[in-house]
Amino acid sequence: PPPRGPPATFSSSPGQRKGGAPPPPPPRHYMITETSKRYRRKCTVPSCPNRVVQGGLCIAHGAKRKLCGHPGCTKHVKKAGRCSTHGPARKRCNYKGGCDKAAVQGGRCIGHGAKKKLCSIFTVDRATGEEVQCARQAV
Repeated sequence: PPPRGPPATFSSSPGQRKGGAPPPPPPRHYMITETSKRYRRKCTVPSCPNRVVQGGLCIAHGAKRKLCGHPGCTKHVKKAGRCSTHGPARKRCNYKGGCDKAAVQGGRCIGHGAKKKLCSIFTVDRATGEEVQCARQAV
């Protein structure tokens, strides 16, 4: 291969490189494309809106699902190769008084201080005219 020249360096003036070449375009952080990490493939069956599970198909159109690794269990895998019955136990609230509810955030249940996710819609309070956040729990 032919030898390459020195790498392009930036000059002191913003927006220009040595040699008059324009600067590279800014990164596109918020565009979701087929190569981006958040892009979810759709089932290959026409007019099916479901996500691909395996082999280009959704579960409804015949994707093979993994089975629980516990001997004799025929349920589908949820987490760590096991079904909901044989999988890892849910973390419990670590409140000092002793609580047996499931932990939601920060090792606590909602009753002992885990913050609920609230609806992100803001509305105007008719009485005061102030903008307030909706108090409904997010779905």
